[in-house]
Amino acid sequence: MPWARVVSVVVGLAVLAGPGVGMAQDDKPPPTKPTHLKVGQAAPSFSFIGLDGTEVKLADFRGRYVLIDFVWWTPGSFAIQSKGEIPALREVQQRFYGKRFAIIAISMDTNPAAVQAVMATEKLSFPVYVHKTGFEGEICRLYGVQRCPAAFLIDKAGRIVRTDLASVEFVDVVGGLLAKEPPDPEIPAAYNLLKQGNVQAAIVKARRVVREDPHNARAHTLLADCYYAAQDLRGAMGAYLAADERMDKYDPPALIVYVCNRVAGLWHRAGKPDKAAAALERGLELIEDPRYRLQLLYDVGGLYVKLGQYELAAERSLEFVHVYGKASEEVRNHYFAKGKEVEKRLAQVRKALIAARQKREAQEEGETDE
Repeated sequence: MPWARVVSVVVGLAVLAGPGVGMAQDDKPPPTKPTHLKVGQAAPSFSFIGLDGTEVKLADFRGRYVLIDFVWWTPGSFAIQSKGEIPALREVQQRFYGKRFAIIAISMDTNPAAVQAVMATEKLSFPVYVHKTGFEGEICRLYGVQRCPAAFLIDKAGRIVRTDLASVEFVDVVGGLLAKEPPDPEIPAAYNLLKQGNVQAAIVKARRVVREDPHNARAHTLLADCYYAAQDLRGAMGAYLAADERMDKYDPPALIVYVCNRVAGLWHRAGKPDKAAAALERGLELIEDPRYRLQLLYDVGGLYVKLGQYELAAERSLEFVHVYGKASEEVRNHYFAKGKEVEKRLAQVRKALIAARQKREAQEEGETDE
């Protein structure tokens, strides 16, 4: 089953002043009432011709999660506060846009150029439809929208999941849904080609997956593994770094640890252990799960010892002990041997820190005597 692909359908209601079209700038918003739509029912379908002349149908996005967001973007309208939606929309676009996620804007402004200007200024890129008829428009009536902003979430089967989604929830809700979905079947298919030794065919497939889903960390990891199998270390490093850049807390912890260790290994191989440590620290920024966090703490602590950065080694080793002590019995059993190694490491680090302090004090005394 493919990755859940999320489509954020942004319905922008940018209404300019003008008789007979929407509302004038001095008008008050109409009285509002909750939408007539209920969670679990089929989302009303609609279609339109976008600003670029392309026909877009809501039905075309079946199999993806769909966020329908009604907003007002035109300066001077009473609903200008809906511009606060734009940063949230930009963030979900940057994190998930592609095969799993797209954005469609339906604007009710009378001036398409004004909508295009907002899109360009705010760095938003998705199909746009100029509705022009305000709250009396067909899509507003279908969804019972009488205020802005108003957001609806639709699942892959076209059923309504939420009728009251706030912009501050966009990333968490979308990311959480994607985290529960299996990978695009093209990804395991490419790995099967690698197992069969057909590296070039795997690279071709991996490139296509990345092109179709450019913000998917798994897709970039696949491409990196293909390059690594082809012994193209430069290409592998670039793809692993691309995967690292796109990872966030919604990705599987096992994937995060894998990518961080791959990047760290390649940096270490390139003679840049400081960047290797930074790669492991990147994983610690994203992972809270004790099992995977302990692995990263163990790895980066050992690297700091090799670098002679004993204070950082002590910090990460002590955190390992802290997390280990609060972990479940299963996790402690899994890391029992590593826990013993960390105890030895701490003793080594303490000894090195004491020696460094004594050396520094002796140097300071020598300078005083002079």
